[in-house]
Amino acid sequence: MQEEVLAIAIVRPYPGKDAEVLAVLRDLYATLAAKGYSRDELYRDTSDDRLFNLRYWKTEDSRRHAYDDPDIQQCWLRLSQVCEVEQVYGKLHRLTENWTKAAGSE
Repeated sequence: MQEEVLAIAIVRPYPGKDAEVLAVLRDLYATLAAKGYSRDELYRDTSDDRLFNLRYWKTEDSRRHAYDDPDIQQCWLRLSQVCEVEQVYGKLHRLTENWTKAAGSE
């Protein structure tokens, strides 16, 4: 069974577009979840207006299918009109629990 693939996107709303960015992200998250592609979490930096989107793709295959999905592409197009995507880290994988436990036992 494939494991989830974490992607992080850093997004900066265009001036005056905060509410629109959040509305588009709500639509995007709902569409991704309804189609079984991913689950998402959104964080805001307390020192500025940047948003941090943590997307947990169900699998690598679901990520690939989402990139080809016209509904998802439409959401991404709408998003590009209201914000700048500053950085995307597309395929992050969690370190194993064994490594975490070993590091803490030293």
